[in-house]
Amino acid sequence: MNDETTHGATTGGAPSPKSSWKNLPVKLDEHKTVHEDHSKLQSLEKKMKNNSVEMKKGQTKKEKEKEEAAAKKQPALWGGDSIATNSGAVYTVITNLGAGGFGEVYLVEDEKKKKFAMKTEKVPDTASSALARLKMELEIMEVVKKNGKSEHLLPLIDFGKATHENLNFKFIVMDLLSPDIDSIRRQQHQETFTAYTAFNIFIQACRAVQELNALGYIHRDLKLQNFAFGVGDKAKNVFLFDFGIARKFRDGKHIIPQRHRVPFLGTKLFCSRAALLGFERSARDEAESMIYVALNLFCPHEMPWFMTAWMPMSSADKLIEIAREMDKLFNHCQLPTDKKKRFTWLYTIMGYVDSLNFDSYVDWNYIIKIVRLHCKLFQIDVGELYYKLKDGTEVGKLLEGAPRPEKSAEMPKSTEKKSKEEASRVKSKEEKTGVAKQSGEKTNVEKTQEETDVNKQPEQQPVRSCRLMMP
Repeated sequence: MNDETTHGATTGGAPSPKSSWKNLPVKLDEHKTVHEDHSKLQSLEKKMKNNSVEMKKGQTKKEKEKEEAAAKKQPALWGGDSIATNSGAVYTVITNLGAGGFGEVYLVEDEKKKKFAMKTEKVPDTASSALARLKMELEIMEVVKKNGKSEHLLPLIDFGKATHENLNFKFIVMDLLSPDIDSIRRQQHQETFTAYTAFNIFIQACRAVQELNALGYIHRDLKLQNFAFGVGDKAKNVFLFDFGIARKFRDGKHIIPQRHRVPFLGTKLFCSRAALLGFERSARDEAESMIYVALNLFCPHEMPWFMTAWMPMSSADKLIEIAREMDKLFNHCQLPTDKKKRFTWLYTIMGYVDSLNFDSYVDWNYIIKIVRLHCKLFQIDVGELYYKLKDGTEVGKLLEGAPRPEKSAEMPKSTEKKSKEEASRVKSKEEKTGVAKQSGEKTNVEKTQEETDVNKQPEQQPVRSCRLMMP
């Protein structure tokens, strides 16, 4: 045997270059793959452990988020809790009336068992816009209290700052109100009020905005959800509330200059066209918002831009599209023709509002006069709201179809004379027609009716054109 073969086969030394390297590298690669597989398994086990830890952490985070969300939904105060104010008064919480994005409202009572509404707002660690909202409400309600009694704005009863279960919050105390008018409207037949009730609500709502503008403030979020009836002796009055995003637009007799660009605030379905396009608002925009409030009050299911709010488009495009739909309404091209006759009074108000500028004075008495003239034309009594609450201390309910005051049975002498004259005329006509029928001759009325039927032609209705003012 050769030394090369015996050396390569018998001993474990390194092979010579002449020997074959095919078998040995394959065995080495197998050892490498086994080692790599083992290292991969170890790395996978580590990843699984890390993933399980991360999943547990994620689950704990989700559970914490759920707990926080549940804690947010739960009221901060419970029935029986007592809150002391800066003036020394103590209010006892009865129940939670509702919660919003910036605070909660509670039904409370004082030491004399008189019931009020308490609006709370959490005090954050740092300054934020939420704190400024309650501050604006406090400012307006203090002004209302200083000016004396108001028929449509709530005065300030009390305010303060308190801590309860490691929770710091500010609060204001005000008179109790009924549920908002929009929720009451949804409980009615076909979700609409009668014309009698709707006109009364709209007139009082305009009075409320007039009182707020007289104080130098604009609400900037006018809608039926922010109007409510009073309770007890004030059950016949409509009140405007929720002044969280209100702003002062007049300093004394001078109107504050408008800013160039303003971030949008409020409800886009009821804001003015200028507000939707990012311009500063004034009393003129409040009057325009009341037009949309009237539409929601009289025909809530026929506002076309309500569907635009649900379209899949960006928020900026939605605001522009809603402004265009509103502009069509101002050009008499939005409502059906049968509704235009019913809303002639509203189109008159639209023409007046469209003629106003940013610094124009809004004559609310003129707007209310237009509504009253329409009601007088259609014999709708808007003197007073005739409904009562079952209990003055609880949240009231609007009673539709309440009895109206009975009219006196005695008729004026002038009406008696007119009725007698009309009765004599009818009798004379009947006698003439009876004589003519017996003779077979045609009466003058029948002759004129035949002539009109021959000459009668269908009238051509004029085509209305729409003019868009928005870009």
